[in-house]
Amino acid sequence: MRPCRSPGAPLPRGPLRVGDIANGMPIERQGRLAGYVLSPGANAQAFARLGLRPGDVLVSINGQPLGDAALSSVQLREALQQGNAQIVVERNGQTINLSPQIKPR
Repeated sequence: MRPCRSPGAPLPRGPLRVGDIANGMPIERQGRLAGYVLSPGANAQAFARLGLRPGDVLVSINGQPLGDAALSSVQLREALQQGNAQIVVERNGQTINLSPQIKPR
């Protein structure tokens, strides 16, 4: 695994909608949800500031593997709002740990 620290990124005011930052297309492996292929949402700058790249596969949030679409969205939103997200993505065949340092406004 390769760790990657992202620079601080202010969050938008008001409720955080994950779709504002990233969109995810679910992928399955062996009949189970394996993660989400990510692309930038409406706020592409926030996507990049979090250390994400188009095509990254989100596989876990705060050590929890993704298994349910609704729960995954809630996990990510809460982790980003609290400013302590530990995100694992697969990128070009490598597993990468992202630890965005988020500065809420």
